[in-house]
Amino acid sequence: MRCLAMARSVIRSKRQVSFAIATDAGPLHERLAALGCEVTKVPHVPGSMEDAIYTAKIAKDRKASHLLLDGYHFSADYQSIFVGKGLRTLFVDDNSEQQFYHTDYVVNPNSYADKRLYPSKKLASHTQLLLGLKYCSLRDEFVGMPPKSHTPIKDFARVLVTLGGGDPDNNVLKVIQALQSVNLPIEATIVAGPHNPHYEGLLKAVRQDRSIVLIQQTDDMASLMAHAHIAISAGGGTAYELIAMLTPFLVIVTAENQRAFAEDAHAKGMALNLGWHEQATPADIRKGVESLLANSQLRSNIIHKQKSIRDTAFDPDWLARLILGETP
Repeated sequence: MRCLAMARSVIRSKRQVSFAIATDAGPLHERLAALGCEVTKVPHVPGSMEDAIYTAKIAKDRKASHLLLDGYHFSADYQSIFVGKGLRTLFVDDNSEQQFYHTDYVVNPNSYADKRLYPSKKLASHTQLLLGLKYCSLRDEFVGMPPKSHTPIKDFARVLVTLGGGDPDNNVLKVIQALQSVNLPIEATIVAGPHNPHYEGLLKAVRQDRSIVLIQQTDDMASLMAHAHIAISAGGGTAYELIAMLTPFLVIVTAENQRAFAEDAHAKGMALNLGWHEQATPADIRKGVESLLANSQLRSNIIHKQKSIRDTAFDPDWLARLILGETP
């Protein structure tokens, strides 16, 4: 989704955007087509040298001036294919997992980003680091919507659940079990994800429960966030969208690359960390939900911290203007 946000920003600068995608993009194809982006399917293993060579050819055929890479499989060898091709290159990174970076820019748009993650021995002499939430590109609907008013919880609390597009470990089921045992009146909306392999089983789990609405996907996540008193989220890009929407939330870490964010968010008061998904039991999730709903001061403190971040970050066009050589 951050590539989609970046594409919108580049298009606003009167540039054309093309996508080279090696895996099934699902509903993203429709969104890209609506923006007028060209999409080319790369018929090679993601991150392979064949992938890199094919992508370089696409860039040449499109007469591209810039290339953005976003993925953990884009190794130093992969990046080296684009050196000397006349492209300004950008690598969007999270945890400094590559052995070396050949690109012109390395962008780590996370709250925990720090130059100590990138010692000079890992960077080409020309590589510039762009670190922190200042460079976090969110979709327009999350930064353009006015801050919601936070009314006290009265008859029931509205809870939003979103744990990513796939959820292979069926963490959503644990959240359902937790919400069904919460000792407070709630109304929950659960976005299971378009690639969730457990969706039919989840439908059965909530069939007799009128307090839970289960949907597979939505085109209006911003409105769901604006409507919720609290949320339960994984530690990916959706977490930053919740911060921008000033929605207090609990984090369940569903992948290793989310640990740093979850720990940083908890330490800075942006969210509450429930920890690694295998250790987070339904009872742990229930306790976290009840604690956050019952403590209005805690929710207020989280919102205050989120607002301080929102006021200085998430400019959707800052990164695009900088990379394109325009004055931010």
